[in-house]
Amino acid sequence: MREYPRYILFITILSFSFLIVAQHSTMYVSGKILYDICGTPILLRGVNYAPFDWGANVNNDNLKEIEKTGANCVRLVWYVNSKKPEYTVANLDTIIARCARNKMIPILELHDQTCSDDEKALMELARYFTRNDVAEVLQKHKEYIIVNIANEALKRKWTGFPGKAVQRYINVYSQIIRDLRANNFEFPLMIDAPDCGQDITIFDKAASSLMEADTRKNLIFSAHAYWYYYAGNNLARMEKLITNTLYLDYPIVIGEFANYQDDSKNCQYKLDYSFLLQLCEQYDIPWLAWSWDNDNCELRRMSTDGTFESLSAYGNDIVNNPVYGLKSGTFRSPFLLHKKQCISVEDVESIEEELIVEFKSYPSSDEVIVFSNCDIIGSRIVIYDISGRLLKEIHLEEQQSFSSKGLKNGVYLIEVNKMMFLYKK
Repeated sequence: MREYPRYILFITILSFSFLIVAQHSTMYVSGKILYDICGTPILLRGVNYAPFDWGANVNNDNLKEIEKTGANCVRLVWYVNSKKPEYTVANLDTIIARCARNKMIPILELHDQTCSDDEKALMELARYFTRNDVAEVLQKHKEYIIVNIANEALKRKWTGFPGKAVQRYINVYSQIIRDLRANNFEFPLMIDAPDCGQDITIFDKAASSLMEADTRKNLIFSAHAYWYYYAGNNLARMEKLITNTLYLDYPIVIGEFANYQDDSKNCQYKLDYSFLLQLCEQYDIPWLAWSWDNDNCELRRMSTDGTFESLSAYGNDIVNNPVYGLKSGTFRSPFLLHKKQCISVEDVESIEEELIVEFKSYPSSDEVIVFSNCDIIGSRIVIYDISGRLLKEIHLEEQQSFSSKGLKNGVYLIEVNKMMFLYKK
């Protein structure tokens, strides 16, 4: 397996001042990468959480417990037709605000059509977002929200006519995308794979058409890695499912994975999620673990009672594993970290903070993404060869990335704001 270089440098910033330099009104995608409104790249790494369903109390605030894991996002399970206890659009507003207040990106998903193959019901479900009261809440939080249209809706391989089902999937979601954009929703839309979210191969056939249908070109594609029937625990087959998506120039997320998969009974099949996360770490693929608490499969619960202090063995591994755990190299949005302001490293005063910078290169691309815990938009990038000869100067105008085109494979010095970094192409 090819490894892609990533270099991290820790620097203490002794003096800075706040500078608001927001470039966009919502989060947005460019190629494979999601960016916050300040132009800072975000690699989603988080958990799934049902805040009010499946036995949860509407007064609970487990998001402050999830925040302790280091997650940078939470996928919020929501129902239009809520289970007991019933909850309201005001509750929705509250839970989204809590998520952002805890410095995590809220990903709102509708769970009503899970594993359904009813296209009319799916289109009706998506109209929930355009209800006046719901739309008002979404626009209130537009700077940092992602809307996952529906959980695991529609089927393809399981229909018996997969070719026709691909076109149906494209047609249905294209119409939903157009309807949502017509309501002035500019934030990213996340689209689940069919067949209970499991068919990651659909994106090879459908992603380009769906992106074409989106006037904002602001889509994220999500697959759920319950792959016992797709790959069993055959590591080579699992790796192929992942690597076959790497050439696609769209954001693809593992929106759910777990240690066990249900079938005719709960917790029926044990899954090798550890190997999956090693692949995600190697290829920089975003992921969200299922599930924080209150799951029907107790072995799948990251926390036994919703608190950080009660992590299960599974939850502890997701959080603390030194290779792929949430505590290892998860970057939160600086916009949410700094009270919904864009912070520049150039002029900043009165904050003592450790800056973390990481360069990531992707297959089949000359683009180098600069991840950091502080915005560096407006900075000048100067690239030198190892002897110190100046090769290239770049100004980061809108987002934190630059092209390595023209650079031969080797080691380079990169200067950012008078700080020197190593980069290996």
